[in-house]
Amino acid sequence: MVESDIGAFRGLGMKKARFLAFVVFSVLEGTLKTNFFETAESILKSSTMETTTGKKRHRRDDAYQNAYQNITFNPIESTGRPGTPHRYFAESYTVHLASDNRDSLRQQVVHKHANGLAIVTAGKELPCNIESIDFTLEESAVASQSAGSKRKHASKMLKGKAKDDAVSPHDVLANLTMKDKSIQCLSSCVWGTILEINSNLSVQTLCKDPLLDGYLAVILPTGPFPPRQANDSKGAEG
Repeated sequence: MVESDIGAFRGLGMKKARFLAFVVFSVLEGTLKTNFFETAESILKSSTMETTTGKKRHRRDDAYQNAYQNITFNPIESTGRPGTPHRYFAESYTVHLASDNRDSLRQQVVHKHANGLAIVTAGKELPCNIESIDFTLEESAVASQSAGSKRKHASKMLKGKAKDDAVSPHDVLANLTMKDKSIQCLSSCVWGTILEINSNLSVQTLCKDPLLDGYLAVILPTGPFPPRQANDSKGAEG
């Protein structure tokens, strides 16, 4: 009996597989029968583990892909000028949000720090008639906890388990009120956990230095960041 023949027992319950094996090979010597049972049990366990691992992987992939639907990240090339964001961050991306909300700013900028954290900004193309800024989200309770707690929190999100303090890329992070009383929404842009909100941000700082001191929030990304499609982008923005 070869292992390919034993494969016929895959998918059967353990008791049923043992029973069928006993009936079919009852005429064989005890040593062969014992070896078969050991092999069959190993195959059944392996099949169960592969199925479980596959389901977990699919859940992680689904949660990740759903979080970044209708959003793309285009890398910003370094200008080489002192005082520009690339001096302080490993990478910077222009974020394009395909949103049904016509009041949302479509091209924000997110920096990636060398430590993996994402710094969300309003982008450099801001309206000139901003009257006030109001944050709609708060820092997560995880922000004050240990690194291990933060990793567990991210792991649960990857498994598709909803977390009350998790933030989605399309969530409104802040609202800009214009002098004509219209509202412009600023999105979170990143799937993860908010570690810091720049709650003391003034309109003056936001307009004067939107990419650095005028940042909106620091987010701990869940899963790879930037999203995988950013690495596939052929064009970079200046």
